[in-house]
Amino acid sequence: MVYVALSSQYAAVATIEGSLYLYSKLGRRLCTPLALSSPAAMVILRDANLLVLQQNVQVQVWNLAALKSTFGPISFTHLLEGTKLEKCNLTQHGLPIIQVASGCSYTFNTAMQSWARVSDPFLAQLDFKVFFAYFIKTKVFFHDRSICPNPTSPLPASCRRCSRHGRSSSR
Repeated sequence: MVYVALSSQYAAVATIEGSLYLYSKLGRRLCTPLALSSPAAMVILRDANLLVLQQNVQVQVWNLAALKSTFGPISFTHLLEGTKLEKCNLTQHGLPIIQVASGCSYTFNTAMQSWARVSDPFLAQLDFKVFFAYFIKTKVFFHDRSICPNPTSPLPASCRRCSRHGRSSSR
C-alpha cells in the first residue's frame, strides 16, 4: 500500500517497501528517499510537520522546512495493551497524539521523555459544571448510577452519594 499526505507546501509518499519520499509544492524532491525501519501504517502532514506511524508501532515526526527529525522514532506498543489504535494526529507543535479504543489519548512529554495521558473516558463523560458545583458543596466525586434509582430525576430521595444528586450543602 502507498500512503500520500499533502499540505499547502509539501507532499510525502510512503511506499510498501518502507521508503519515504518528500516533495516540495513544486514537485521537487527535498532529499533522497528515507528508509523507514518498517513500512508506514499512517502518514499525516500538518503544515511543515510530517508524522509517520510505522507498522512496528513506532512514530516519528520530521520538520520538512528544516529537513530534520523532531521526534522519535519512539515506540508506543505499551499504550496498546488490551486495546487498539483509534486515531493518530499531530499537535500544532509537531508532537503526536495517540488515541486508543479505550478512549484514552496520549501525547509525548519531551521534558519527561514519556508518554502522558491527556484524556481518558472518565474525564470525557463528566459534566464539569455539575461536577465542580457538587464537589465544592459535598466533596463527593462521582455519579454512581448503580445506587441512583433514577439518574434523570433532579433529586431522588434515595440518592445521597453521587455528585449529580449529592447531599445538599445544608447537611
